[in-house]
Amino acid sequence: MLGEEKRNAIGRNICAARQRRDMTQGRLAELAGVAVEDIAHAEDGIGDISLELLLEICAATGTAPEAILAGAYVEDNAREGSSLGGETFSFEDIQPEDRALMEHILYFMAHKKPTR
Repeated sequence: MLGEEKRNAIGRNICAARQRRDMTQGRLAELAGVAVEDIAHAEDGIGDISLELLLEICAATGTAPEAILAGAYVEDNAREGSSLGGETFSFEDIQPEDRALMEHILYFMAHKKPTR
């Protein structure tokens, strides 16, 4: 389980990514295939966000997972150094305890079959 501080930071980053795309919570929920309440809860840091929802949010907003999980969202660096085509990712802003999770997420994303 993530601590409250980490959940709140992730929520702020989700909100920033959504707003960067000029998207409402409703539109993001539609693209992610979840209820608006799920997006609102994720942005408010209520409960833990599932890996599946995180990946759907990243896909819908065009944001790299490390930008959501890294702490402070930096718009200009959200996609910098990120690729699922076998290139390296920048883990600079990710805490050591989160790196194993990020490596798993990135592996999953690189090998995920399209569902749409």
